[in-house]
Amino acid sequence: MSSIKEIYADPQIRKFSYYGFLKNLKFFEPYLVLFLLGQGLSLFQIGLLYTIREITINILEVPSGIIGDKFGYKKELLLCFLFYIVSFIIFFFTTHFFIAAIAMTFFGLGEAFRSGTHKAMIFNYLEIKGWENRKTLVYGKTRSASLLGSALSSIFFIGIIMVVPTNNYIFLASILPYLLNFILITTYPNELNTVDKKASIKDHLKELKSHLIHKKEMQKVLLENGLFESSIESTKDLLQPLLEATIVTSGMVILTQVNTDQTIKIVLGFTYAIIYIFSSYASKNAYRIKQHYANGNTLNAFLNRFNLFLGILLLFIAISTQWPIIIILFFLLIYGLNNTRKPLYIDVLGDLMAKDERATILSISSQLKSLLTMIIAPLIGYAADKLGINDALAILGLFLILIWTIGKIKSYK
Repeated sequence: MSSIKEIYADPQIRKFSYYGFLKNLKFFEPYLVLFLLGQGLSLFQIGLLYTIREITINILEVPSGIIGDKFGYKKELLLCFLFYIVSFIIFFFTTHFFIAAIAMTFFGLGEAFRSGTHKAMIFNYLEIKGWENRKTLVYGKTRSASLLGSALSSIFFIGIIMVVPTNNYIFLASILPYLLNFILITTYPNELNTVDKKASIKDHLKELKSHLIHKKEMQKVLLENGLFESSIESTKDLLQPLLEATIVTSGMVILTQVNTDQTIKIVLGFTYAIIYIFSSYASKNAYRIKQHYANGNTLNAFLNRFNLFLGILLLFIAISTQWPIIIILFFLLIYGLNNTRKPLYIDVLGDLMAKDERATILSISSQLKSLLTMIIAPLIGYAADKLGINDALAILGLFLILIWTIGKIKSYK
């Protein structure tokens, strides 16, 4: 068995890590919700934008996975980065909901053509190298690099947002790393490009349907993950208005030379940096949990508890909204939870799916998350507008705890 050091030193594994690092240099991320609020949008409208993004992903998720499986992953990834860049350009010109909706649609196109595709290329490479049993280690490593990219992006955000003429220039700055990633993808070896060129798409869909119908364990794993990830996707950016509100009401000051608006930006930048550094550590060390849960069934049971943990954390955030440090701490735990779970989930799913359906199954996984986010995000936004963000988080937290409890009761019958 290859050592961890040997795997980490492999040139292609490094390229996988560089890809994740560059992909997550989204300099606008710590400020997106506040930017949209500044354009006059409500939290409900922002929730609708997330729904538009997820509808786009939902419609194209499985077709994009099949395209990747049939015609080549490299071409699909190159196309996805073009969609992202168009999205950033449109966001730069955003002044109201309609333009933001167009930008979010292109972002959704990028997500649909990206999700599952790069993971499938990683699986192919591990199989070529004979490292199939190292999925958690490798995916945790590459995801760790992605999260370090997010942390660095948050630091860069502070410098960029403090010097640009207007806030929307942050989207133009985000184009550069995506152009670099476009170039990086062209250097991937062609042996990672495609899987199966013989079977027709109709046969591919028929076989895939048969696999899903008969694999009850895969259905369960996909649904549990969809609920978990959609809940995080619908709530994680509420950190921005929560911190803004507490900073304004508390009169918090970082430096006497900066005003409240600049203080908010500085706090957000450093907060996201800390969160992503912690998440990177969690992802990189997820393989240690896999070593502890050597049996697949016990690992599945452990993964299911993450929905309960998330529900509890959301309840704690809901009752702690007057203390900025406590809010940051609980969001830190949520991101850590998410990035510990993800490599374990990919490992479990990798053992359940066939080689020629990887990109498609991973796309279905993303599609389930998108479908649930389409429902949860606007509901959370509406509840936040009407009841307050803390009550909206409490409702979702109680829902997750209830769903987990019902599932446990059924499992004992």
